[in-house]
Amino acid sequence: MKVTYLGHSGFLVEWGDIYALFDYHIGTLHLMEQDKPLYVFVSHAHGDHYNPAVWELRKNHSPVYYLVSKDISLSAASKLRLGLTEADEKMITKVKPDQTYLLPGEMTVRTLGSTDAGVAFLVRYAGQTVFHAGDLNLWLWREETAANNADMQRRFLNEMAKLKGEAIDAAFFPLDPRQEEDCGKGLEIFNRTAQIKALFPMHFWKQFGVIDLYIAAHEQESGNIQVIRQAGQEFRV
Repeated sequence: MKVTYLGHSGFLVEWGDIYALFDYHIGTLHLMEQDKPLYVFVSHAHGDHYNPAVWELRKNHSPVYYLVSKDISLSAASKLRLGLTEADEKMITKVKPDQTYLLPGEMTVRTLGSTDAGVAFLVRYAGQTVFHAGDLNLWLWREETAANNADMQRRFLNEMAKLKGEAIDAAFFPLDPRQEEDCGKGLEIFNRTAQIKALFPMHFWKQFGVIDLYIAAHEQESGNIQVIRQAGQEFRV
């Protein structure tokens, strides 16, 4: 599969005879084959993970299937504003945590809970597995109370237990420098929990150097970490 980093937590995966677009927020979507099925994943409604422009893709691409967290507003007013029709709604699946969804093309999507908002996606297609964490991470903050951080760790480890030993071909997971000394603790646990072929850091707010810092501090277990240098960078997995 070919993976293109779009920016922040956004990735486009060219996966055999389909495309999978995850948490598009910013970045250039290069020309795609318009008749190749496109699956659009939106983990939650935060503005750095959800760009309403994803709905425009259905106008120039067919078919397009949308898997969006239930916190994405699709009220009557929202659908009118977005120009969504009844026909469009048939291509939309609203998702919640801890469910499994079977999509056209024999794609299976399992959702996990998030430690912030929405869901994480574990996607199986054509004998390969892709994981996108959304905002699932060990969000430890110095300004939080010890009790709150302990609860965060409990909830995070509960989600990680669902992935124990899981074989994953490409995984996208937060590495947020705002966490300072706690940056990377969630990614480290995730990398030890699942069996990951290629692990892509994300959510690093254009601070690409944080990837090098993480690798330097975890040299013995960073062989699968993909070093992202710029938006638009492509990888083969």
